[in-house]
Amino acid sequence: MFGNRYLTAFIALLLIFALVGILGLLGFILVDSVDITPTRTTVTMVEVKQVVPAHTSIILVGKVMIPQSYPESYRLHFKIDGKEVFSPIEKKFFNEVNVGDKVEVDYGFGRLSHSYQPTRIRLVDR
Repeated sequence: MFGNRYLTAFIALLLIFALVGILGLLGFILVDSVDITPTRTTVTMVEVKQVVPAHTSIILVGKVMIPQSYPESYRLHFKIDGKEVFSPIEKKFFNEVNVGDKVEVDYGFGRLSHSYQPTRIRLVDR
């Protein structure tokens, strides 16, 4: 009985730390990437077109499993200042762009991570 209390307390403590960690990560992402103001523009080349299939993941909150569904999405991968960057885009634009096409990218920087955050992508005249 005495050991069970310690085990229960330990597991509860781990769950609290995990929850605080997840909330901290979500807060970091929110502060880092929401409402980024583009400050620079560059012309770069599309290196990869990626379709991310629809999928579902499970989040465990306490003893409750919550499914999260994500629809099919589309990404372009390119380089800015030699660093690999990807950006989600709309399906219509995805179908217009080919690997090797030049695109003009407006971008800003994450507030905390200082990572490249593309805000607008458009084709350069072919």
